[in-house]
Amino acid sequence: VCARRTSRRAMDTDSTTAAAISRSALSFCSVGDAWFEGGRANVLSLSRSQRSFAQKSKVNTVVSYWLDGDDQENVLSSFPVPVKNIKATVRRSEGGIVAMLVEVPGKEGSKAEQRVQVFKEGVLVTDEDVSTVVKSFSPSAFFQRCQISSDGRKVVFVGEPAGGDVVDFCSEKIINGKGEGEVLKKAPEPKFEWRDHMGEQLDTTILPQIFCLDVAERNCTCLSAGMKEKGTACGQPCLAEDGTVYFVGWPEETPTLRLGLLYCINRASTIFKTTTDKTGQIEVVTDEYAATSPIVSPDGHTLLYQVAREEPFHNYAVELKEKSIEGGNEESTLVPVVDNASQGEFPGLFITRDRLLSEPFLGESWVVAETAWHCEKAVIAIRRCDGNIRRLFSSRIGAGSISILARAEIEKKRRYRFALKHSTPLSPGIIFVCDVVVDGDNIQEERLLKVADLGGEAAVDGEWCTLWTHIEREDVKESCYDVQSLLIQPRERNSSDPLPCVVMAHGGPHSAYPAEFVPFTAAFVKAGFAVVATNFRGSVGYGQEFVRSLPKHCGDLDVNDVLFVAKQLVEEGKIDKEKLVLCGGSHGGFITLHAIGQHPSMFKAAIARNPVTCIPQMVGVTDIWDWCFVEAGLPFSKNSVLDAEGADAMFRASPVHYVKNVEVRMVASILLFVIFSV
Repeated sequence: VCARRTSRRAMDTDSTTAAAISRSALSFCSVGDAWFEGGRANVLSLSRSQRSFAQKSKVNTVVSYWLDGDDQENVLSSFPVPVKNIKATVRRSEGGIVAMLVEVPGKEGSKAEQRVQVFKEGVLVTDEDVSTVVKSFSPSAFFQRCQISSDGRKVVFVGEPAGGDVVDFCSEKIINGKGEGEVLKKAPEPKFEWRDHMGEQLDTTILPQIFCLDVAERNCTCLSAGMKEKGTACGQPCLAEDGTVYFVGWPEETPTLRLGLLYCINRASTIFKTTTDKTGQIEVVTDEYAATSPIVSPDGHTLLYQVAREEPFHNYAVELKEKSIEGGNEESTLVPVVDNASQGEFPGLFITRDRLLSEPFLGESWVVAETAWHCEKAVIAIRRCDGNIRRLFSSRIGAGSISILARAEIEKKRRYRFALKHSTPLSPGIIFVCDVVVDGDNIQEERLLKVADLGGEAAVDGEWCTLWTHIEREDVKESCYDVQSLLIQPRERNSSDPLPCVVMAHGGPHSAYPAEFVPFTAAFVKAGFAVVATNFRGSVGYGQEFVRSLPKHCGDLDVNDVLFVAKQLVEEGKIDKEKLVLCGGSHGGFITLHAIGQHPSMFKAAIARNPVTCIPQMVGVTDIWDWCFVEAGLPFSKNSVLDAEGADAMFRASPVHYVKNVEVRMVASILLFVIFSV
């Protein structure tokens, strides 16, 4: 948001400056895959991605780091090696086995080839085209988990099944009645039959299934063919050493409109198992409402997985469970749901990635997981005998968010090496390597080595802190009175006057504004603004009751929490009440539009990115139409129909209900993309 100028040259200067700030905030490397190599995991390789403004695309490379000694000065890095078309990889340290799912673009309009490649000690031993069976590899980390057996003979992965020839029902053969039966038998996928996808960001995913390539026989089969016939989507396979494949199945919940899966852990799902041989039967493993992320322990005796209780809203705390594979079906809960958590206390397990870590077991006594712990993303160790929780790495690395990139066992069942990414609102990411030693029921961090800084020009010269604000309401439980916010400010300023401020509202609504680098926020701070981001009631990372407090109060509780914190900072003289901008996307855009309608004189400008504007209009066009009912305080079932009473309740909870209050001078300041999605 720039001050008004009178000359065209001044406006051009502002535009050029804004573009430069935006580019610098986006000029950082993100990390995808990572892995250790070498006998003692002394080489760390990172798959990195960075924007190329010249090419208007991302440049993907692999960079390797040689870890020698305990000082960053002894870390050597390789040249960046360009990579492309790789959809997924998996590595086995035993035998140096690597499997890759590669999509080779077709030539002159022909279809792309789906190839499975296997390497041993860096030598290509298998390059199999599976396109006759697999239409495409699943591109989503939500479904995809590539697995390879220890001998390199079986590769398990997720893909879209290849269909038969498509039939046009208006074709000459059909119209004239010639060969009608034969045509339909050969083409089970009629051209105009509607095929719904899996929702937001999964629009190329229709009905993913589990596949297995037998490397020796050069044969690829669908292990979950029976599930496809039932309309069940499958993903997240885990290949055990005995050849058993555990995977997750999501049934088709409604016959006409499939509910979106991404960001919605409350979708019903079941863990199944089968085998990699041709006669494998599919069996049910779990009976909980929503079980996902199956992981088999190294000894093959235990299945670890997460369970979401049945709740009407989309995201909340989950349970971490383990189940005996051999000798009965004994199961136990390692991490239960935490209803209430005070400041600093463990708030429960809130998943920060699409699934559990692929290698969570440390020895026989501990498992590791990632979770939202208040506004930070944290790594925790859970002791299996009693569920004791210990937070890892934060005390040594510092405040901010930490995620695991890779893990290697360098001393059997005792010493493990972790590659970590540490991010703050000011820093895109610093890569660390830390060793963890397990001694029975004890766990200890040892050597910590800084490997690389991914920030570049994107890093912000500023300061940040967290704030807790006590906000009491009669319709909210006392345990949910304390609300946390992030305050980010530029380090240098021209005067001691309060700063202009961008008030940020996060989307979801059941998510959180994280204490990590966000380019949009960084750009504002680089431009001289303070930024305050409030995790209003309904956010994750603060206990289950904190999440439950928002439904029925959307457009009220969330809006007032955000504004209460901003007003308090104004009273404390930290931000300028005459220079406030409100900004949010998705549900944050919903809050933004509500705020300028309910409090039209508070903000000078507002930025609403893909906001929800009118909830009843959203019902018929969104993949999460349950949200419209639940957050408006209405009951929802698969057979719910929007009636006049429900439409009225939704309208009153919508920003458009207050549109008449928005002042005309503000409308010109609003960047508004009206898209009915959360």
